[in-house]
Amino acid sequence: MLPRLSSNTPKKGKYAASTVPSSGSECYWITLGCVFIGLGATHAVLSLLWRYWFGVAVALSVAKTGMTALSTAYMTNKSTSLPWMIDKIVSWGSHGIRKLFTVFRWPMFLVAVYVGACIAIHVYSPDPGIHTFPSSCQESAPSPYLGCNRIEAVITIPRKKATVDSSSTRERRATGGEKKRKEEPPGKIKEQNTRALLGEAKKRPEPTKTPKDIEAEIIHASPSSACASKDDIGQIAREWVVQSHTFSTILEDTADEDGNTFIHARILSTVFGFADDLFMSIQDAEDGSGISVRAQGQLRLGVSDIGVNARRNKKFLQHLQQACM
Repeated sequence: MLPRLSSNTPKKGKYAASTVPSSGSECYWITLGCVFIGLGATHAVLSLLWRYWFGVAVALSVAKTGMTALSTAYMTNKSTSLPWMIDKIVSWGSHGIRKLFTVFRWPMFLVAVYVGACIAIHVYSPDPGIHTFPSSCQESAPSPYLGCNRIEAVITIPRKKATVDSSSTRERRATGGEKKRKEEPPGKIKEQNTRALLGEAKKRPEPTKTPKDIEAEIIHASPSSACASKDDIGQIAREWVVQSHTFSTILEDTADEDGNTFIHARILSTVFGFADDLFMSIQDAEDGSGISVRAQGQLRLGVSDIGVNARRNKKFLQHLQQACM
């Protein structure tokens, strides 16, 4: 429990006698201030390294709480005199922090526990040294099929038909004479149309059977869409990562001589800062049917992601389909 506040100290300034702690509580406020300053400073440094701005704000608030706790110890027994300005800075907020800890004692301690948990999450989930797209979830994820999800999409871009205007065609157009097409029986024409439709259906690429952790999808892009090349698809993926997530950082973005792109992004949750890795690979499909886009999302710490990476991959696939229409 907190030490009792002395009522024998005379009132001075805005600090009432009932709120000034006795000299025996000086050690308590010093310990409390050092703990909060240490937690806040450590969390602030780790959050700055990961660009986790919510964590930075929480860490600064905790550090400020620790500073005001130290100022409370200073106000308890002013054995040394400080200049007027420094005295105001040191003692600023000590009155409010005493009342805060008196009324909301356990919630403030829970805030310290929360910051300590965030520090542990950052320390035990460092950035992995993966520079190529993983071959499977089993290779890189700590808990496959529970905290890892893979998708694959093949973007097919139809080619525009080239128009050939030969000299004979120009002559026929100039003279106005065209060769009459031989009249075919209606039944034969219907049979030819049916065969043509069946042939086109067979030529269309179909999703191949893949393991349970991969979801294959075929995207038929229009010739005038933004998915005309691997560079365009890579730009779409980068913009989606940055714009669709509040705390996201692209750790690696490389391309080889053939234009095959590898992207590695780190995505943080808002409250606790849990880190997920998102790997993307953009390259030519093995069968030459189009451009293969693969994505793998996985957690760094824990057993299950509660379907977060699967939902994220699904949103990326939907965004890719809309961009290629």
